[in-house]
Amino acid sequence: MADTSPDPDYWSRQLSIPQWKQEIIHEQTAFVLGAGGIGTNVAFALCRLGIKKLFILDMDVVDSHNLNRQTLYGLDQVNKPKAQAAADTLTRVHSVCTEVVPVNLNALTGWKMVVEIARECTVLFNGIDVGDYFDVAVQSLGLALGIPVSVAGTFQSMITVDFFKKGGHPCWGCMGGLSDIDTIKRLAPEHILGLDSIDFVPHDEHPQGASFVCVAVIAGQLAVNNWVNNILELGACPTRSILYLQTLDIDKWEMEADPACLLCSKLTPASGGASPSE
Repeated sequence: MADTSPDPDYWSRQLSIPQWKQEIIHEQTAFVLGAGGIGTNVAFALCRLGIKKLFILDMDVVDSHNLNRQTLYGLDQVNKPKAQAAADTLTRVHSVCTEVVPVNLNALTGWKMVVEIARECTVLFNGIDVGDYFDVAVQSLGLALGIPVSVAGTFQSMITVDFFKKGGHPCWGCMGGLSDIDTIKRLAPEHILGLDSIDFVPHDEHPQGASFVCVAVIAGQLAVNNWVNNILELGACPTRSILYLQTLDIDKWEMEADPACLLCSKLTPASGGASPSE
């Protein structure tokens, strides 16, 4: 495990930022779902920030085509489990005080363990590319536990970053556009903590990934930056941001809460979303 009492000089540059509170950062435990292009870049940023503990989950092994953008892996780690390889690099290179815990697990069939780990955490970072209904499940888990959810995705030179504060209003479900209402109801906050598996969620059909290192790194950093802005009250953390790297244009906006949302409409905003209101 990494040194838990680092030299304060490690944080001197970020402590120089007005309103920075390193003690809040040190208290955080993050769950990074997916150790791919998004998750690896989220994880190294969290370690460099100096959070207390980080769980990083993946079920795959490192493939050679991962190396162009998944920054925690080297040639000597090809064919090794991603979660363990990522944890090894984080602990050896990037962590000053963060305890890094690898989780080699299928998040769908192993959902019961996902819930157990999430109960220890103060934020969820979702980088698993299963599809919209898995994203609903992660959002619902955050709502049930009263913790924020940060999501990022990339395609070619486009980055999408979503940030949902604890308690919802709005949440992922407020975006609409999903037609499988029965699945959403099965994944609702009042049920999500009791599910052993969510292998029933529909999978999206994705084309072969098209990405490069700049896109992946920036996406991961923006996902972490939104969360830091939120917990330290430093600045903006819009619900959705879209960055186009080829033109350097950016769109960002705050989503409106849907009063009929199947995920967050029954939750009391002031409660942090930990339990449904009557």
